[in-house]
Amino acid sequence: MLSFKRGFGLLTVMLALAGCGFQPVHGTFGSSTANSLQSRLGDVRVEVLPKDRLAISLSNEVNFRLNGGQDTGPKRYTLKIKLTPQTNATGIAPGSGLPTSIFYVLSAEYQIVDSVTQKTLHKGRSFARADYDYSGQRFANVRSQRDAENRAVVVLAEQLHHHMLGYFSRQPAQ
Repeated sequence: MLSFKRGFGLLTVMLALAGCGFQPVHGTFGSSTANSLQSRLGDVRVEVLPKDRLAISLSNEVNFRLNGGQDTGPKRYTLKIKLTPQTNATGIAPGSGLPTSIFYVLSAEYQIVDSVTQKTLHKGRSFARADYDYSGQRFANVRSQRDAENRAVVVLAEQLHHHMLGYFSRQPAQ
């Protein structure tokens, strides 16, 4: 009796998902909608400001997620990203007043722009946080900060990829 209930529950969930228009993002499910979604993601050029190490790293991470890192030819859409890094001391050593831990926040304001009409199609904000320990060793502090920046870039790239998936999945195929 228990397996019948479990099977009936599974069947109910499957029918509910089929009725609501659920479609997988990274594969095909009876139509070419997923393929057109992947082709639209591959038709996005990434611009990140200011042009620095973080911008290059974020651009590479987002490009890899959108089109496998292949950046060839003109693109229909442009993802414009403005980065704002911020650090805050979260722990202070008693006596010296020096920080013992740092909280790093990488914020991004982004826009999806149609490259043909220059019309902004979608815009939003996203951010990533990473913390690191601060010590009396200069090289260790530089390396810890760079590691926190790299972790924040990876998280931010994943979030931007999800925002792009969400936007393009709601748009009709062209």
